[in-house]
Amino acid sequence: MPETAPLPQAVGPYLIRAKLGAGSMAAVYRAYDTRIQREVALKVLQLYLVGNESASKRFEREAQTLINFHHPHILPVFDYGWDGDTPYYAMPLMSGRSLADLLKSAPLPLPQVGEITRQIASALDYAHRHHIIHRDIKPKNILLDDHDTPFLADFGVALATKSPRLTSQGNFIGTVAYASPEQCRGDTVNSPADIYGLAVIVFQMVTGHPLFEAPSPLAMMMKHMNEAPPNPLAYNSRLPVGLYAVLAKALAKLPENRYETAKKFSEALDEVLGLFTPPPQADDDAWLGAAPPAAPPPPPNPCTCQRRLNLPTTFLPPSPSTLTILPCRPPSNPPLNFPTTIRLSHPRRRLSHRSPRSSSPYPRAVPGLSPGWPGASTPPSRFRLSRCSPQ
Repeated sequence: MPETAPLPQAVGPYLIRAKLGAGSMAAVYRAYDTRIQREVALKVLQLYLVGNESASKRFEREAQTLINFHHPHILPVFDYGWDGDTPYYAMPLMSGRSLADLLKSAPLPLPQVGEITRQIASALDYAHRHHIIHRDIKPKNILLDDHDTPFLADFGVALATKSPRLTSQGNFIGTVAYASPEQCRGDTVNSPADIYGLAVIVFQMVTGHPLFEAPSPLAMMMKHMNEAPPNPLAYNSRLPVGLYAVLAKALAKLPENRYETAKKFSEALDEVLGLFTPPPQADDDAWLGAAPPAAPPPPPNPCTCQRRLNLPTTFLPPSPSTLTILPCRPPSNPPLNFPTTIRLSHPRRRLSHRSPRSSSPYPRAVPGLSPGWPGASTPPSRFRLSRCSPQ
């Protein structure tokens, strides 16, 4: 639809500076927040949709969803409200570039492909855990900051799986070049639809070409529903051979045949590209739902086998002539007496001691080790425990 509406001077407390872009539902402006004196990106419902109850509810739901999202790779919402009958919400002002701008020149380096996929996959899984399906994953909806850090944006057609539907069943929602087969058929969509869209983007990032090309939107839909994805090695023979299998699984025609989560797809991609997957950062644990690390298993009983005994020098008495040995059984009340035979030897010095059998309660003193030490101030810190067994 032609955009003939004049540029508004102000929307709520925001002064409009310039128009950044527009879609079928909303326009985005560079605006100035007069309350806290900063520039923002202000998204406003299109003028011809003002008064449309369904469009207004969908816009308001998008704002309410995003203002409650807290993820490092989802574009946050600062504020939302109404100016008369016109809803709006404010976001950070980005560099003005998107992933689509990066893809205009050439394929991306594989490390950058892995990093972008990993970050957007984390954002998608976070949204899916909150019962939100994006439904319009495409390069233009992945915005970049000045450091090329990606942010998932534009949840305008997102589906809240646990809320009443605001679109009619059977209508196409999304962008045909990145739409899943179930979207093209007008079926109910779930998280696998977003994974399919992410896989289409990955194909474009590694090859520099779209997944499918067709003369019309209908022909494009037919390809998504019926045609097998092309092999990325046909565009770049230097890509890993296993890449096709990873993409083919993410681009499966049936949703149940795709990866269960976007994170699993990202991990499979990292593996086939030979990329190191860094451990989640502290601020990512909440988004990934990472469980706390399991407690290490208790050490085995040293009385059952031969093993090396490490003794820090801080455990040694001030005098180098005596070493105190703690038996391998814990204290009991009353103390438990048992006979043991202990043999100690220093690994670098010809020095050893074999204790006589004894049934005295621990601790036990082992004298006579000082002659083998280099000096009284540097006692040995490690001995080999050849035997420690109850008799």
